[in-house]
Amino acid sequence: MCNCMKGNSIWGELASRVPQEYKEQVMATVDRTYRVLSIDPSDMDYLFNIYNNFVNNYEPERRNCPACRTKVVGKMRQIVQFWRDEQ
Repeated sequence: MCNCMKGNSIWGELASRVPQEYKEQVMATVDRTYRVLSIDPSDMDYLFNIYNNFVNNYEPERRNCPACRTKVVGKMRQIVQFWRDEQ
């Protein structure tokens, strides 16, 4: 198996942790994170809630940590990209 498939399985695993009923809203929220100087605080809160409750609930990230914000937004973008690639 090539490395690209191994990477997709990781994102597939993370993406599968988000319940289906949240998928559409997560995609819309992530879409709003592109091409802005500052992400809307309510969007950031929503992404952290989804990430901490479903994607990585065993090791929640802190909202007030700049590196954690970058990590959460980056991972949520990758999850959304995985969903789009699957369509």
